[in-house]
Order: sequence, then structure tokens, then C-alpha cells
Amino acid sequence: MSGDGFGHLKRPTGLAIDAADRLLVVDSGHMYAGLGGSTGAGVWRRAEQGPWQQVAFGGFGDAAHHRLRAFGVFGGKLYAGTDNRHEQWDLNTGLPIGASTGGGVWRSGDGEGWEPVVAGGFGDSHQGAVGPFADFKGQLYAGTASVDSRYPPQLWRSATGDGADWRRLGIGQTSRSGWSDNRAVSAMTVYSNSLVLGTCGQRAQLWSSRDGEAWQPAGDTDPSVEPATVQPTLGAGAPCVTSLTAYEGRLFAALGTPVDHLRHPYEAAVPAELWQCLACDGSDWEPAAAPGFGDPSNAGALALAAFAEPPFKYLYAAVGDTASGLQLWRAPDGLNWEPLVPGGFGDDNNAQSGGPAAMAEYRGRLYVGTVNAANGGELWSSGGTRPEPLPPTAGPTVVPTPRPRPRPSVGRARYRQVDAWPVAPSLPDGVLGGISDMAVAADGAVYLLADGPPRLLHLRPDGAWAPDFGASGTGPGRLSQPRAIAVDDAAGRVYVADIGGQGRLVAYDRQGGYVATVGRGVRPVDVQVLPDGTLWLADLSAGALRHLAPDGADLARFGHFGPEDEDGFLGLAAGAVEPRGLVWAADQDGARLRAYALDAGGRWARVATLDLTRPNFAGCDGRRLQALGDDVLLAGACIIAAGARRAQLPADQPGSDIYAAGLRSANPAAGLFYALASLDTDRGDPANPTAPVIVRYVDERFAIVLRYWLGRAMAGAAAVDNQLQQPVRIDALPNGDVVVTDSSAFVGAWTQPPFTRRFQPDGRPIEKLAIRTRYSNSFEIIMDGRLAFATGRAAASPAWPPFAAAA
Repeated sequence: MSGDGFGHLKRPTGLAIDAADRLLVVDSGHMYAGLGGSTGAGVWRRAEQGPWQQVAFGGFGDAAHHRLRAFGVFGGKLYAGTDNRHEQWDLNTGLPIGASTGGGVWRSGDGEGWEPVVAGGFGDSHQGAVGPFADFKGQLYAGTASVDSRYPPQLWRSATGDGADWRRLGIGQTSRSGWSDNRAVSAMTVYSNSLVLGTCGQRAQLWSSRDGEAWQPAGDTDPSVEPATVQPTLGAGAPCVTSLTAYEGRLFAALGTPVDHLRHPYEAAVPAELWQCLACDGSDWEPAAAPGFGDPSNAGALALAAFAEPPFKYLYAAVGDTASGLQLWRAPDGLNWEPLVPGGFGDDNNAQSGGPAAMAEYRGRLYVGTVNAANGGELWSSGGTRPEPLPPTAGPTVVPTPRPRPRPSVGRARYRQVDAWPVAPSLPDGVLGGISDMAVAADGAVYLLADGPPRLLHLRPDGAWAPDFGASGTGPGRLSQPRAIAVDDAAGRVYVADIGGQGRLVAYDRQGGYVATVGRGVRPVDVQVLPDGTLWLADLSAGALRHLAPDGADLARFGHFGPEDEDGFLGLAAGAVEPRGLVWAADQDGARLRAYALDAGGRWARVATLDLTRPNFAGCDGRRLQALGDDVLLAGACIIAAGARRAQLPADQPGSDIYAAGLRSANPAAGLFYALASLDTDRGDPANPTAPVIVRYVDERFAIVLRYWLGRAMAGAAAVDNQLQQPVRIDALPNGDVVVTDSSAFVGAWTQPPFTRRFQPDGRPIEKLAIRTRYSNSFEIIMDGRLAFATGRAAASPAWPPFAAAA
């Protein structure tokens, strides 16, 4: 279904089923063979498993309608809303501004013949797009999207759908409603005898109405607010409600950032969010998943769909990820989520779903439309495993349709990796910078996990530093965003919890050799190995504690997202298991500890709760948690015993040159207790050198130093200048040299100016050209990251015209 030829999809943005039980696909920016450009939005349809048929062409006769924004079914007819928005350059400022002649609405009674219903954005050209639609109490509702922030979106209603029968509703027309902050009505659904709509703007907003006339904000999450003071905004900062779906008696609101909401492709987006409610009056919204499902790069649009394959029923979520491709998740209850497929269905160019309507069920399959800027939009479906009713006699065997794969001539299958460079830098042994976790083996070896740059440091029992391992790069043993580490003394393994990419748990041998990837699709923020070799993970993606076998098989799991539920986890930070089997969980970013034990029915039940924000737990922090024994916990800088703080651990060691002890770890069975600290033989002399040290203590009080080992401080000289941070373009020169444009500064933090770097074919650097100018008296000039390189004989060109003289 993807490609550049006739009948292929470029950017499918919606699915619907018409009165004839046919699946309709909405697409924007379609490329026709022989035309060589965009000719407007189109509609295809397909009956059963037959061929796809295009039934609408060229933006319904106006190529400016480059995208179909939404479908709606009303009165036995199919309605389609178009997007007419585009950018043009402001001659006064030189900046892009929005422009439009107004979105439109078309409808069809048979799916083939289409008639115009609304044009010109309901008479306001600032309303550049129309959609979504909703059928509520016998009337058709349509929202709009504005092309200018000075003109908020609008909501319209019709009893017949005819062009002369539409009436604008007065939603948000009071000056204090917050409606003026919106740019688009982005989602609508009917829930609990009310029409609920979501918006897109500075912050996502939720509104509801029981009659379509009187509208109330429905986004406040504070349960103590009075109904009259409920605010429309929802979530922690995502700008758009991208999907609304009722599932298992609750309403789910998906918040994210669609591609067309970003003003620039390199603009930073916040992680997608998923919320749920029962009353949905602003008092009972709760998170249903971790932000971005535990991955901050999942920051695109979030589409939802309920799909049943008897005897199972799931809520599915497709979340955009421009880094590794969109991800597909599912949960039977809307809370316990599990990943289904690799990023982008195996092609990271599938960066987004086509929109809130880009998921639909048809003939026992779930369909997902994707945005693929490299190869053309794609349409994917489940394997068709839903069983059909059994006939009285034996019938033909149902064979699942194989999933489409990119053709070798256009897809990634024709390529294989030959080499990769620049090689990840290797810091000198013992450089202790960016250390985030520590684990101690029974023989006294210490493993330290660094996240900047990612790597594992190994201090041998004899005090010598072994080579680092697990550094960033290619291959299964490379790490991207490591969070926690644990040692299995019996099996001779070192486990690292890596939340980067799809998330996984990586096992190495004690010398740093890669052994296996034990778990995939998990985002563990903490890991602990039990004496029998099984593992406990604090899994951010599931919002749960999980017990795994050494091969990664699930043995048990408990917990889910939700701050209002006493057994819900929000901000899961760590876990710890006592020798007797009691399991502790730290959530609310380590501010709350709860203990769980197996009850008589074999279920994990909560048996204790500790609020670390109370004064009697001062100095305790659950972000790093370790069980030193039964009912004894090492919680940050304190010891908790029998539910009370027993000791505040000292940062400085009296009578020694060691101070600022922070990161602590222990191997209680072996009687080993370690911390990461600093050493300065004369702290009163600013010129006296300071060095990081690994300190061994006598016992769990972390007060008496037994010995220490020196490390090296992370210095600026340790950085490698030839590394790439945000490469956006690559060009090959005739002599084989490669030129790479790096736009690291374009995404916000100016840690390194944007530059171009020329490499030899073997990866050796030749030269570097900065593309950021020095400050002038007025402003700073930055060259665009889409810089191109060419060689050959220069052609004559006209001279640049002079700038117009000021009047």
C-alpha cells in the first residue's frame, strides 16, 4: 500500500466504515505516477479483501484541500472534512505564517459520488480545517481548526447535514473560559449521555455538554475543586487531545503532539499522556499510563482503539516516536500495558499514526495507518486471528493475511551495515563521572553504572580498574539510557536495566562480555537478583513490579498506574526484596514506600505503607532502595528498620579526608558496604586537587572507613570533539569523503554549536565548519541544518539583487 505510484498512500489520516460495510481510507499529500507532486486529498475504498478503489480525487476538485482531516457517518451518509491550511512567507518579517481559504465538508450516499456541503471554513477563511465529527442526539457536530492564533476554533451543529442548516455554537465565547488559547477541536466522542470534545493549543483542554448548548470545562484533575471552578486544561503539558475512546465503562483521553502542531520539525515535544475518568466532571481524572509509556521520545500523536479477539478484548494505543518509529501498545484493562511490535512496525520511518481516526476495526482485524515520510504512508493490520463462527461441517481453513513488508528495492531490506563511525569514545579507566548506580559482588568487585556517556566501570577486588564496557554504539551489548545495575554472583552475570529504544534488560558476564538480552519491551528503572537467579524489575512501562525467570519469562507481576488508587503506582522509582520474600516498592519518585506479601490466595497484597515526606523520615529517599535484611532498608541516606528511621547516614567522615559520600550500595550476604565519595587532603586550599573515591566501610552504618580506591574526575578534556549529537544530513563527495551536518543546537540546549564535519571514507575526521556566527550588535545568524553540498564546474548565475532601501 505504500510507494509513489498510482493508488498508493502517502499519509493516511483516517479510517471509517460506510453504509455498505466498506472500509474507507483517508490520505493526504498523495503522489500520483506521472504528476510528480501533490494534487490534493483522496479517498480509497475496499470491499472485503478485494482491490483498493479510489473514489475521490484531487481534494474534491481543489488541490488546496491537501488533507482529509476526519470522517463522520450521519443520516446514512458519509461526511468528510478537509484541511486547507498551509504556510506562506510574510514579506515584512521573512517568517512563515499560516494561510487558508477555509476548510470544507463533502458527503456521499454511496461512497462514490461526492457533493460539497460546506466551503470556506463555514464562511471564515481562518478556519482552515473541518473535523472531527460526532453524531449526538440526532444532530451532526463538526469542529474546526484555525490557521491563526488570533481566531479560536469553532463548533458547528446541523440537524440534517445540509449546507444551509449549520449553526455555530457558543462554546468558550466568554473571555475567561480559556477557549481563546485553543487552535483546533481535535477529538470528539459521546460518553455517559454527554458529548465530550478535546482541543489542541497551548495546553490540551476537555469540554463536555449534555445538550450541545451549555458547555462545561472537564479537565481539572483536583478532586477537591468545586464544580463551578473546574478548569478545561488536562495533563502535564501535552498540547493536544489526540483521541477520546470509551472502554470498559471509562473514558480514556489521549494527549500528544501531532506533526502539524509543531511549528518546526526540530521543535521539542513533551511525552504523550494517557488519562482515564469515570464521572469525567473534572474531579476524577487519573493517569492510565506513564508519560510516553515510560519513554520520553514517545512524544507524538496518541491514537486509541478498542479491539476484541474473543475471548480477549484490549484497548490499543499507537503513539508517535520520531526517533525510533511509532509504538503499538495494548492493555486488557486500560492500565497494564504491554508493547506489541518493534518501533514503526520494523521501519522507524513510520514515525506517527495518521491521526486520531487512523485506527479502526474491519472484518475482525485492527487497522493502523502510519505517516512515513521516506517511503510513503503505510496501512497495517492485525493477522486476522479472530475466529469466525464454526460451520456445521468442516470448512476452509482461515489463513491470516501476511503483514506487508517494504520491497527490497525501496525498503531497508536491501541494505546491510558495513561499518559505523565515529566510534563511541572510550574514557580513561576509572573516570568517575555521571555515576547513577552501583552494585557490589560477593568477591569485592564493584560495578558502577554511568549514564554520561553510558558505560559500566569495573573495579576489581585487587583495586585495579578493568576496562569499561557497554559503551554507546552499535551491537546488542551497547547501552543507550541505562538506569540500574545488579550482580548475580551464582551465575556470574551483571544485569543492566536500559530504558532507551524499546527498553530491555541486558546481561553481561563478569568481565563485560555480552551474554543475552533477557527482556525486551520493558523499561526497568530498577533491577534486583534473588539467590535463585530470578529477577525483580520496577517496570516503568507497565507501572508494575515484575518477577522474571532468568530467561525473561514472566513469573508474577502486580501494581498499575493511578495515584488515586491506594495500590496504584505513579512515578515508580525502585524496588527491593527482603530475604523472607517481602517486596518493597518506591513510587511518587521515591517519596512513598509500600510493602507487599503473598496472601492465602496467592495474590500480592499490600501490608505496609511509609510516607517518606513526613518529618520523622528526613533524609530518607526511595529513589535508591536496597534490603539489608528482613525489615531493614537502605533508603538513600538513611536506614529504615521496623517501619521507622533508625539512622541518618553521614556524608562526611570525621577524622578523615573523605567527604560528600552519596551513592551507597551493599552486598549484605558478603558483609560488604561501599559508597562513592570525594577525597581532598586540604579542603581549605582551593588549589588542592579533589578526586572521586570508592570507599569501603566496616558495616551498614557507613561511618568507619576500612579503605578506599582513587578514581579520576571527569574533565572537559575527556570529551571527544569528533562525536555527532544530532546529525540531520549526510552528503557524499566524489572523492569518497562524507560531509555530515549536525544540528545539535537546534533542539534547545546550546551544548554544542551546530556544525558540518568532513570525514574520510574510513571515518577519520578532516575538518569542521561551525555554522553559528558570533553575536553582532543586533542578532545572531544560524545557518539552516538542511545544508547541501555539491561539486563540479560553477555555472554563471545572476547577481543578488540589493536590499530595498528603507523609505
